Amino acid sequence: MKEKNATLKTLFLVRVLLASLILVLVSGSILLYYTNQQIVSEVNKQSTMTAQSIKREVENTNLAARSLEHQIDLKLISFAKLAAERLQGKRIGDITNQDLLVLREELELAGITLFAREGDDIVGVRSTDPHEIGFSFKEYGYYETVDTLLKGEKVRVEGATLVDNHVLVLPVAQSGSQQEEPVFFKYGYYHPPGSSYIINPYIEVGEVENLLNEVGPSSSMEQMKTNNPYLDEVAILNPKVFVDPSLEDQLYPPLKQIVHGTYNNKSEQDLDVLKDMVTNPEKNSYIEEINGKKLYKVFLPFGADQVIYTAFDYGEMSEPLTRQAILIIVTGSISILVMYLITSQFFKRIYRRIDVLVRDVGRISKGEYGVTTASDEQYEFKKLTEAVNHMSVSLQHSFENLSNEKLYREQILASIPIGIITVQIENSKIVLNSKAKEVTNLDEVEINRLYKDKVISQVNEEFWDLFYSEDFFHTRKVSYQSSDLSYILLVSQSPLVDDKKNVIGRIFYFVDVSEIDKLEKRVLRTEKLALAGELASKAAHEIKNPLSVIQGFIQLMNSNFSESERSKYHTLLILKEIQRINSIAQDMLMLAKPNLNKKKANLADVIEEIMPFIHSNYSSNIFIRSEIDSITLNIDVDQMKQVFLNLIINSIQAMEEKGEISISSEVYQDRIHIFIKDNGSGVPEEIQSNLFEPFVSSKETGTGLGLTIIERIITSHDGTIQLLSSNEEGTCFKIALPLVLRG
Repeated sequence: MKEKNATLKTLFLVRVLLASLILVLVSGSILLYYTNQQIVSEVNKQSTMTAQSIKREVENTNLAARSLEHQIDLKLISFAKLAAERLQGKRIGDITNQDLLVLREELELAGITLFAREGDDIVGVRSTDPHEIGFSFKEYGYYETVDTLLKGEKVRVEGATLVDNHVLVLPVAQSGSQQEEPVFFKYGYYHPPGSSYIINPYIEVGEVENLLNEVGPSSSMEQMKTNNPYLDEVAILNPKVFVDPSLEDQLYPPLKQIVHGTYNNKSEQDLDVLKDMVTNPEKNSYIEEINGKKLYKVFLPFGADQVIYTAFDYGEMSEPLTRQAILIIVTGSISILVMYLITSQFFKRIYRRIDVLVRDVGRISKGEYGVTTASDEQYEFKKLTEAVNHMSVSLQHSFENLSNEKLYREQILASIPIGIITVQIENSKIVLNSKAKEVTNLDEVEINRLYKDKVISQVNEEFWDLFYSEDFFHTRKVSYQSSDLSYILLVSQSPLVDDKKNVIGRIFYFVDVSEIDKLEKRVLRTEKLALAGELASKAAHEIKNPLSVIQGFIQLMNSNFSESERSKYHTLLILKEIQRINSIAQDMLMLAKPNLNKKKANLADVIEEIMPFIHSNYSSNIFIRSEIDSITLNIDVDQMKQVFLNLIINSIQAMEEKGEISISSEVYQDRIHIFIKDNGSGVPEEIQSNLFEPFVSSKETGTGLGLTIIERIITSHDGTIQLLSSNEEGTCFKIALPLVLRG
């Protein structure tokens, strides 16, 4: 409902209801927003606490691991030096793998390998593990490091846990010689001064790793997930390995995507965040749905190359608070609804009284002056009712006086069959009376716009030239086309003066003489047709008598002539032309005044009866489609057949005996309209306006009486015929005949 048409009661109730709904929606939205913020804050808080706990655990574990690893490093180097003492004085060629096996058993090592130069490489030449024999540092990319160590210089290796002269210990790394299954060892490298080889003792670190896992971050992370039901996943990730997964396959330094914990709920967004954190290590958090579960993920940078990842079950965390928020919204909505119902009942009586006042004031505004409304015991309404009633009576008296005077003047203007347009000089305001609006099909707004822009219609150019002219004149005859109507107008323009005889504008007025003009043309045409008919009748009678004698003698001669004489004297041609003269004479008699023999007949049957003649005398390339309503008319059947026969033959000739003719009808009010349409070449434009005049024809051999006779027959049946349309695509005639009214 549009507000401008709504009642005060409806407006109040709608606005109160809308206000209530808005209040519920706003309060609910605010509540849900703050609930969501509370959930996010809680998740952030828990993720921060979890991250801090993991950070502390990692720091403690790393500290313990470094201490333990340092002890292992010292022990590993002491084993290497002890092995050097046992091998002292032996050249590399004198040392056997068996010697190394004895040392391995004695020192309880995982293995010992001796590396020495071979050509331009440094390779494993002796070892307790056959896989180590032939291990090439040049192939694995650390040739420069061991070359420096063999030269007795101090090496620099990223991540090394112990570096000194002749000494190098690496962190836990994967064995490069074990191809079947990855094996991790703690490797030490010692170059005994003055020797040509490097002693490489190594120990397996599986037990050390297991110990660190039991007391390290992975164990703590599992404990956190157990203690916090909302914590779905927690892990320590290395973003560099996510950027370049091939780093996970290198031997040294050993790198993994997931350093500790579990990370199963991966997504493309996670990968983008981790890649960005390599260059922009800032905290990232967002909500994401994975496998139907809504997770709140937090990525917190830790150390140089690590990120603490936590994923909380956001749906589980938000459900209690969301349920509480919905409960508050529902109870608030019920409270507002109750308040709305109480308020609407309170104002119901006021609305009823206002409705009565609005109804009665509406009647007054519509012209029912003098209408009074019933009083009310309520003081405010009583005073308002008295004021309204007084206003109504006063308006009645004033309106009666104004109406009588206005009505008299309007009756004068409305009664005059003259179109009047007044133009004021001061403000160029234009006013039209009803007749002027009817003829021009314009109102004050449109004609004022046209006058302001000096718009001249090409169709009615002469009319508007006179209107825009400021000259005064009398009775100029012009034509005016408005929509589907055409007018013949006598136009005049006179000065508009005030009570002091001052010219304040001009009056442009006109009289519609269209009917008079039509009557004049009709009288002229009737006189012309009557004269033509009278002359035709006399001429036809005068022609037919001697023509009958001539025809008789020619027929007698033709019957007595031989075939050669008939050909010589062209008797058959003469008889044919005499028949043609007879036909013209008959048409001229018909033109004078058709004698009607009317009777009730079915129009469809009349048209159907002429079809055999058409089909037998004209080309089979002519297709005639008849869709005539089965209507009974009071007509002269023979003359009406002649009408349709002539029109169809005209169409066939226009199409050069090849094309389609359609005959259709429709009932309109008390007449039937019949349409005869062809797809011939059309009637020449220069004769369309006087097509029904006598002796007007587009055919070289035509008499020009056919359509005139058709019109005379149709007119004698109280009907009309008109050329509806004609162009290069075809011609359409419209015949209107009166229906037989049922008594």
